[in-house]
Amino acid sequence: MIGFVLSLIGMVSVSLVLIMSVLNFVVMILLGMYLIKVFYKIEWGKAALTWLVWFILSLIASFIIGLIMAAIFAGAMISALV
Repeated sequence: MIGFVLSLIGMVSVSLVLIMSVLNFVVMILLGMYLIKVFYKIEWGKAALTWLVWFILSLIASFIIGLIMAAIFAGAMISALV
């Protein structure tokens, strides 16, 4: 019985994490565009474009940082094996 309850909690938690991640992303988009619109006093179209450019640049920066971290960890693993 305990195993069934724990497996049920495990199944529900995975779906809840997915739902919360999607909601977090949507709220981040809306709040980001609203703050850009209010802070820079521009219309919604330009706010959306500003947010989109920021999002793409952050994806590129995240990818580059990930590559650098992977190279550092790969170098550390290779030096540990030698």
